[in-house]
Amino acid sequence: VGKYASLAIGPGDLPAISYYDQTMKFLKLAHQDDKGVWHQENVAWGLEAGMGSELRFDKQGRANLFYYLPSGKLVHGRRSQDGQWTKKVVTEVTGAFSVKISPVLRDNGFWVSFVNWNFKDTVLHLARPVDAEAQTYTIETIADRDGPGWRSELFFEDGKPQIIYSQNKRKQIWLAQSTTEGWKHNQILNETLT
Repeated sequence: VGKYASLAIGPGDLPAISYYDQTMKFLKLAHQDDKGVWHQENVAWGLEAGMGSELRFDKQGRANLFYYLPSGKLVHGRRSQDGQWTKKVVTEVTGAFSVKISPVLRDNGFWVSFVNWNFKDTVLHLARPVDAEAQTYTIETIADRDGPGWRSELFFEDGKPQIIYSQNKRKQIWLAQSTTEGWKHNQILNETLT
């Protein structure tokens, strides 16, 4: 119990943790109520359901989980106020046990950097929200050579997305910046990955 753990602070500054229970094969959510009592619930079932999972809360105070399924899908799960989960496939991609997904909440919904692993190389992608309530996205490629994106961190500067990402085949860290001419890539560090 405890694979793919992710911590987030929800409404009322109460903690919540998503994690995979390998014995029972459930991706779960544990959340604390205002009396300090922890509650657990099942989110998804299946072998390694929840690879790379990241937990975030939206402006309505709803828990949102982004995770991979071994069947080759990136999923966005959202918990409604009555405790039911709506799960939508963001796109068909292959994740892995140690891949990092990076969701960031903006005014128009969650933006997500993630990777697709084709067993030879990786492709770093960005999912931009189309309809936050419908959990729909457009997907664009950020980088596709030398093993980009196994680890990525999405952030915004002056309203524009930027992604710091690993380039595993070269053991480097890069910065991708969104510009009017497309994505600009700059190496930040060399020989940094082991």
